[in-house]
Amino acid sequence: MGLSGKKKNPTGRTWLFAMVALTVGLLIMSCRSRSTLPDLVGWKSDYGVAARQAATLGKPVLIEFVTQGCPACTQLEQDVFSRQHVAKAIRDRFIPVRIDLSYESEESSLLANRYQIFAVPTMVVTEPQGSELGRQMGYVAPDKMMLWLKSFSQTP
Repeated sequence: MGLSGKKKNPTGRTWLFAMVALTVGLLIMSCRSRSTLPDLVGWKSDYGVAARQAATLGKPVLIEFVTQGCPACTQLEQDVFSRQHVAKAIRDRFIPVRIDLSYESEESSLLANRYQIFAVPTMVVTEPQGSELGRQMGYVAPDKMMLWLKSFSQTP
């Protein structure tokens, strides 16, 4: 018994500790950075560089618009772009560039306006000169992503 004559409730403390531990664990898992995964795709961050390379190589540009803390963006990275066959298809067919709209820059603002980006993730395929060829919004499962990617090229 404590000084007040009341018995302490260890069950209450245990429950509180368990809830705090669970909350901390969930926070850590939800904040898992996309950058902890290897970049199998080889995303560029400068659209101008990507467009020039696309023109030189005769490939379309694949622009992925994302923001930090976007659950669907993280899920795409973890479930789709981390797969070897998807990453290879992107590298073989496109010049990939990732535009993070979390950080305001002249380039990201111009691109978001040009391609009318209202939600993330949004993927836009363009000709090297910038004409839009197609877009995909939201999370896309790996098999559907492969079909979409293949629709822009005759490369197997």
